[in-house]
Amino acid sequence: MADNGKRQVDARVRKTRLRLRRAYFSMLENDERLNIAAISKRAGVTRGTFYQHYHDKDEFLRAVMVDSVNDFINACVYVRSGDKGPERMNLHEGLEYLVRKENGFAILFTSARGDDFANKFADALCDKMRQYVAQQQVHPSTTAQFSEDDILHLVAMTNVLVFKGWLLGGMRRSATYVYDLVTFAADRLASGQTDIRGFYY
Repeated sequence: MADNGKRQVDARVRKTRLRLRRAYFSMLENDERLNIAAISKRAGVTRGTFYQHYHDKDEFLRAVMVDSVNDFINACVYVRSGDKGPERMNLHEGLEYLVRKENGFAILFTSARGDDFANKFADALCDKMRQYVAQQQVHPSTTAQFSEDDILHLVAMTNVLVFKGWLLGGMRRSATYVYDLVTFAADRLASGQTDIRGFYY
């Protein structure tokens, strides 16, 4: 019983944090003045509720980036139904997630903290790639020129840069084209050193 109550509280906390985050995205998009009172009002919560979740505006802004990345990872990187293998990224779902306005990725990429956001995003993807490689028990080539970790960071950052370019460039290319570009880049960047292409489906 206590566990069920804990899950309900967690669900309410997540819902409130998500409302605050989406209010922030909406206000940024409309060039509205950003302060705690205005964000809280737009989210339909009190300032007291805001402070129950965040110490101050800086903590909130850091949490917006972290929570956005974590929500993307949770929505798009998982063990596929019927698979027994490691978590993999459903790239098509990932691209759909990125374009949903309420998820705020275009806003986060263009914000003053956009580079920090891109790095957090790449780090989270890299962590999932590391887990994939470890679970696949794929060992780097004995003639590898670069460390596996450096290659995975490069692949993850390339993913993020492709996502960012596609999203901010008005999605002129199809999602299938972006999928092919991401998997091609991953294959080429890791060629002969580690097998990361299977991370995507």
